[in-house]
Amino acid sequence: MIRFVRSLKLRLLGGLSLFLFVVFTLFYVLLVSSVKLQYTQSIEAGLSAAMKNIEYEKLFASERAQSFEHVKDEFDLQILFGQLILVDLEEKKILLKSQDLHEKFLVIDKKIVAKLHKDEIVFTKLFDPSLSKLPLRLGYMLIDQKGGKKLVLMCATPYEETTQEIENIRHLLMGGLAALLIVILLVVNQIISRSLAETKNVVMQVRNIKIDGEKHSIQKTGISGCIDELIETFNVLIDQLQRSYKKIKEFGQNASHELKTPLTILRGEIEVGLRKERSNEEYKEILSSSLVEIDRLQDIIEKILFLSNSADSDIIEGFESIYIDEILDEVIEQKLPFAQRRSIAIRLLESQTITQIGSATLMSLVLANLIDNAIKFSEEGGSIELSLLDDRFVIEDHGIGIATTELSKVFDKFYRVNQNKEGSGLGLALVERILRLHKFTIEIQSTLGKGTRVEVIF
Repeated sequence: MIRFVRSLKLRLLGGLSLFLFVVFTLFYVLLVSSVKLQYTQSIEAGLSAAMKNIEYEKLFASERAQSFEHVKDEFDLQILFGQLILVDLEEKKILLKSQDLHEKFLVIDKKIVAKLHKDEIVFTKLFDPSLSKLPLRLGYMLIDQKGGKKLVLMCATPYEETTQEIENIRHLLMGGLAALLIVILLVVNQIISRSLAETKNVVMQVRNIKIDGEKHSIQKTGISGCIDELIETFNVLIDQLQRSYKKIKEFGQNASHELKTPLTILRGEIEVGLRKERSNEEYKEILSSSLVEIDRLQDIIEKILFLSNSADSDIIEGFESIYIDEILDEVIEQKLPFAQRRSIAIRLLESQTITQIGSATLMSLVLANLIDNAIKFSEEGGSIELSLLDDRFVIEDHGIGIATTELSKVFDKFYRVNQNKEGSGLGLALVERILRLHKFTIEIQSTLGKGTRVEVIF
């Protein structure tokens, strides 16, 4: 039962069956009601003609009582119950009646009589077992009115509410509509089956797609715009997944390589130290070298974790008012020893008081990376110039520079302009992401062999 409910094909056929059943039932009821109405109207038309004929002949005298029978024969009425009555406020008097009534009479509805107008005929249904087992179609007609007296003609004839013709129409409709319903459902079943077969084909294509970084796509069916639109959405999603997988794979390979290098150096240093007894100075040198590699390894791991795991929304939630000038002073103080070891002068040309909304820790990381790169890629004995303006931070070195073809790649993860220089290739990728979170932009201008100018625009 659950499988039946979950089956799209059966739900569609069930819904269509219910809809067609309701439509066909309404059509059946309306058509049968229309036939019955026509039949009733034909009876009323016969009675109307008879009553107008009686009015025309002005059958007011008892000696012309045979006129009801004359009209009955003339209009081919098998039974005609008729009476001519004089009605006033207090009493009613039957002036004339048909032979079919014998000693009986037609029951008068005073409400109908009270509303009658001259030459108007009002029909109603009457049940009188004393006259007929069938229902009667009764007509009222006002012939004349003087003072408070009304001369009213009443004529009725029995009729069958359901004739053989109506029954034949009912049976024909029921059989025809049932056959039509079956034919429609069979045709729709074939259409749905073909459509769902294409859908199943799409499902099979999706199941066979492997996330391997290669380009895959699902073929459109051409049978439905909605299905083809869904397929197009799937293709876009698959393409995004493939590209993401490829990036993750490359990221993992590069990260593995970058982590392997300091680990290999660290292992080598330790193995060298364990080969034989060494002096305290030698052990200190080995430990110092190992500490450098551990710091490098820690730096790589922290950057990888930040780039891989930190959610943008979590970082932005922690933003607050920060002072860029104070952060810059602290970073310069941190980087002075590194600059002095390479005999590079750090010159702060201008420093304005700048307040922004962001993370002091992350902005410190941005400035540290930029100054670190400037020192690293400058010639020994050179200088770097820093300027903190109201709308941007500018850092310029006079080092080896970057080729124009390389500029578009400097923000890629693990990309290094100079493979001989120390570094993980993660610094500028980290900088670019942090600045994007702060809604800052970065622009780099460089000339190979002359130096690089970097601007962080607030």
